[in-house]
Parts: sequence; structure tokens; C-alpha cells
Amino acid sequence: MELIFKTSFHDNVKYEVAQICRELGYEVREEYKGKDWRADVLVLANNQMYAFEIQTSAQSLKRTLERQEKYKRDVVVGCWLFEKEPKQKEELEQLPLFKLNNNNDQLTVSLKDRKELPLNLFLRDFLQDKIRFSTILSPREIEVRFIEFDCWKCKLKNHIYYIGNYISPCNAKLFDGDIKIWDSEKIIFNPQIRDKVLSYAKNNIKLNMATIKERYSHTINNSYMSFGCFGCDSIFGDWFVHEAVIETWYGDGVVDKMIIPTKDTSIDLQVEIPHWCHPGDCNFCNSKQNNDNN
Repeated sequence: MELIFKTSFHDNVKYEVAQICRELGYEVREEYKGKDWRADVLVLANNQMYAFEIQTSAQSLKRTLERQEKYKRDVVVGCWLFEKEPKQKEELEQLPLFKLNNNNDQLTVSLKDRKELPLNLFLRDFLQDKIRFSTILSPREIEVRFIEFDCWKCKLKNHIYYIGNYISPCNAKLFDGDIKIWDSEKIIFNPQIRDKVLSYAKNNIKLNMATIKERYSHTINNSYMSFGCFGCDSIFGDWFVHEAVIETWYGDGVVDKMIIPTKDTSIDLQVEIPHWCHPGDCNFCNSKQNNDNN
């Protein structure tokens, strides 16, 4: 959506929001006065009133919530487009609040670091209930990263792997990084993950996969599931594996990646992360279909 410059950036955005909503076929009022509030743009869509507020000046979260309560009282859905968002500990269901961007005279709306939508697509999907609040993040993909790991004993080059990101239907990326050590229950050693990774590696001539089994560690005087050299079977201690993984977080070192759809596993990876979910053609994070991995 290209900007048509009017008296101010605020007025320009207000004009664009109103025009887009009219083109979508909705009834629109600008600068609509309610009982004790005034909406930049009021839209009647699907028997529901929506108030779009374009906030180009600073406004605290407390003040925004106070204004939002008036909309809630009058059964109006308030939606806030901030040029500079107020600080929030987490996204709130009672406060649809999004970042408004002007990129080379193109208006876009950002859903945190998950997705950036052209203004017209954001308004269309918000008014058509395609942007919803979810209390959970339900990954649909697991990103696996492969790295080199030289055997400390025989010096053979092995490859090991770790979980990079869990990727949700709305493109949220939850970094895992396999930071646990001396834990046989790590997700990387889950048979459903392990078997898919090893099957992928078997068909990849670049990867010389370390072997995976329970081994005794003199460091902790106990046995745990571990990587070990495919040549001499020496254990790759979790402390050293952990350090090698961390090094790849801040630079090169990942030699290959693969994606495992969560629908191909029965592992429950849901985590409580409140967020405004825009999954596109996929299911919402909190939908039953996602929960059942269908």
C-alpha cells in the first residue's frame, strides 16, 4: 500500500485504513465519537464494531489499557497500530497491539519478529478473524542442525546434531539449542527424532554420523545417552558437545540442516507463550488440529 501524503503521517495512515476497509466492503466512519472515546477509524464488519487507533505519538501501556477498557465496555474491538510500541512483558489477549512500519512509503504491520504484513492484508485478516490470540505456541516443524565434531581420541571427523528452532504455524521461532547436559531424555535422543535424523544422514554423503548409545562417563561416574565416534566408539562428553554447539550460535559451523514436521511425530512440544497468531493457510497454534498433529 503506497502512501498518499496528506497533512500528517497519522492522517495519512488513518485515510489508508479507512479506504482499505471500504474496499473490503465494510461500513466505515472516521473520527467516530463514542460515549467517552473517539476512534480514528470505526469499522462495522460481520456484526462487530472495530476501532482502529493509529498511535504515532508516545503512549504508555497503562494509558492504552485504560482506553481499551472503554472499547471493551461498549462491545467494540479496539486494535492499536503503534509507530513505536509501548513496552510489554508479554502480548495480551485484551489488547490487540501491533507495530506500524513505513518502509519506503509502504505501510506494513509487524507481529513482533514472527511476520510482517502489508497493511491491506493485515486489516483483511484481522477483520476476517484470521489473526487470533493464542496462549500456547504449538510447533509444526523442528529444525535440526548438523555440525562437525572431531574425535578427541582417533581424530576422525564425525558429525553430530542438535535442535535449532521449533517453528510454529505463525512463524514464531522458539530456539532450543539442546542446552541440557548429561540428560538421556533430551529431545535429540527421542527415537522418533533420532531415527529420522539418521535416515536423512544415511542418504547424505557429506555426513559421517557419530553413533548414539548409552555410555559410561568417568566425568560424572554414571552412564547417559551420548554421541560417540563412529570409528573408535569413544564417548563425546556432553560438556564438549555443549561447547561445540554454543560456538555455532555465534558464527559458522552448521554444515547442514533438516526440517522434521511435528505431524510426523507424537511428541508434545507445546509451550505456553501468549501471542497473536497469524498462521496463514495453516492451523492456529491453539487449534485442536495442531494439538492432535493432524
